[in-house]
Amino acid sequence: MKKVFDGSLYARALWTLILLALLPLTVLGLFGYHTFSRMMLEMIAESNFRTLDQVAERTERFYTDIEDILVQTSIHPGIQEIVRNRPQEEWKAYQQARFIAEYTNLLIKNNPEISKITLINKSGIRFDSLGRFGQNKWIPVPEAYRELEARLTEGGEIAAVGPIYRDMAGAYMLPIGKPVVDLLNGKQLGIVIADLNLNAVNRELSQVRLLQSGTVALIGPNQKVIYDPSLRTGEFASDSGFRKVKAGSLFIERNDNGEDFLYLRLPLAHLGWTLYGKIPYEDIAGRIDRIRNLFLIFSLVIIIVIGLVAVSLRRIVVKPLRKLQQVMRRVQTGEFNFRVPSHRNDEIGQLAESFNHMVGQLDHLIQQVYEVKLNESQALLYQKQAELDALQAHTTPHFLYNTLNSISWFAHRKGVREIQLVVDSLSTMLRYSMGQSSKFVTLEEELDYIRLFANIIDFRYEGGFRFKYDLPADLKQIRLPRLTIQPLVENAIKHGYDDFDGSGEIRISALREEDAVVITVRDTGFGMEPQHVDRLKAALLDGLADNDNGWSRENRQGVFEGGPVC
Repeated sequence: MKKVFDGSLYARALWTLILLALLPLTVLGLFGYHTFSRMMLEMIAESNFRTLDQVAERTERFYTDIEDILVQTSIHPGIQEIVRNRPQEEWKAYQQARFIAEYTNLLIKNNPEISKITLINKSGIRFDSLGRFGQNKWIPVPEAYRELEARLTEGGEIAAVGPIYRDMAGAYMLPIGKPVVDLLNGKQLGIVIADLNLNAVNRELSQVRLLQSGTVALIGPNQKVIYDPSLRTGEFASDSGFRKVKAGSLFIERNDNGEDFLYLRLPLAHLGWTLYGKIPYEDIAGRIDRIRNLFLIFSLVIIIVIGLVAVSLRRIVVKPLRKLQQVMRRVQTGEFNFRVPSHRNDEIGQLAESFNHMVGQLDHLIQQVYEVKLNESQALLYQKQAELDALQAHTTPHFLYNTLNSISWFAHRKGVREIQLVVDSLSTMLRYSMGQSSKFVTLEEELDYIRLFANIIDFRYEGGFRFKYDLPADLKQIRLPRLTIQPLVENAIKHGYDDFDGSGEIRISALREEDAVVITVRDTGFGMEPQHVDRLKAALLDGLADNDNGWSRENRQGVFEGGPVC
């Protein structure tokens, strides 16, 4: 081997191609195939895990929707009164049952997966969304209800999922219950139960496909089937792959028919169920085999190209390069004034001419490259700083919007409508005041902004202020600078009502006078002395006389043309 590498340049190049191309390519091909197969399997599993996450989110949304409906039902004052007091007259009981049916049906109107809602008080009186009422001994009660009632009453659970049962129509139902607690003394008055129709859940799951033919399965406690395309609800899940696969991981199992399947598992925390994915390995192998065949074809092409390069290398490249190498060695000794004689017009000749030019310009190019690199580094630094400044400028208002939306959502959940209204108004005002699309807006948009401001004032002064607007239709599209009217309204409140007595009125109107539009803000405050008004007019007009901002003297005077309104 040593003699081979001590021989001619061509021999060394040929053996180098064999050792550095053919041999590594063979090893790399085997290693790459196994590595890529594993990576492909993990990517497929990750992609299908995302699909399972979406399915799980939708399935758990059934539970959260039901939980919200149960809360709304249990805290309704009318329902609290019905459950708290046992009706003495049959007609009164009928009216109560009708009220409960209408209210609960309104709640589940947009949730077709909920079959019905049932209320049971401590005396055993039962009302449901079907309009039925009476004691449990008069109306057939599923055994699942009794178990759920025991858990909520005796077990002290705040919410529970009962066992699956079949209703009189043969549909599979999952009861989800919550205690009805007296809002006055905290004592339990009864329970409220919502029946989740599993047929609706199964219909959605039946439409899910993983790769070409993979399916999902939903398994409940004790390995009982909620949904499996090959089994019925309530049957035992006999597939061993479901029991072996761990949560958040993948597992490959071969069934009794010799078929391999990829299993995925995702738990559903609220319901206590487990979502499984089952994908035939043939679907995965088909994708891997196509990539492997392409890799083998590419490797074969590389080998052929290497052989052609080796054949032509000696004649075209090796000999001319040897001559050029001799000259380069002389240059390495410090003979920078030496030039390579060249009589060829091909690439080797151009390489010789380039070498001659390179030696003469070496010092100049080194300095030039240094300067260019320095300038590029500075330019890159400025660019990154500009990107960071732009990102910070975008993040601050975006953070404020998200914060206000979170407060609004929390207020909505807690039923504090006044705070929700004020926060929503403040959020919209913030977007309007920070809007960069145009510095000018229409008069209609400006008054919409004032209405949001009025919502906040109304909340602050507990409805003590009244706002009235008079905007003719033909003036709605008049354009004016953004935030022109709001400071006038704010000053009217601040300076016109220093001693606020609990009532006030602000009137905003607009009218056309010849070629101008006059906007007036009037208040019912105590106003100013005439002498003070005259002095303020004179000072304002003198201070703005040289300000070329498009506002006429008459418009500035209009600021002071106000007075009490009836």
